[in-house]
Amino acid sequence: MALQMNVNLPGGDIASNCYVRVDNVRAFKKDSMSGWKLMIDVYVYKDKTEREKGSIATMISCPQVDRFKFDFDPSSEKTDLIELAYEKLKTVDPFKGKTTDV
Repeated sequence: MALQMNVNLPGGDIASNCYVRVDNVRAFKKDSMSGWKLMIDVYVYKDKTEREKGSIATMISCPQVDRFKFDFDPSSEKTDLIELAYEKLKTVDPFKGKTTDV
């Protein structure tokens, strides 16, 4: 599971048709917080072939899409956290209306 999209790079360049993959999802609630949060870390690769190289794959540095935090309700969002992460990402800029599921 991943998203394909164009990403804005530091310096103003655009990388086309990148392979964007959720790397890590964490649900957490600190003592001082009233509700739960979902932290999502995202990696960007040139394409799926690059990602499939495993530990030697080269990631593209793209601060615009590397980390996101969402509200999370564990009582109503009882699903796979990775799937939920992709669904939540597709609701916000820079993803909203700009991705293809791959």
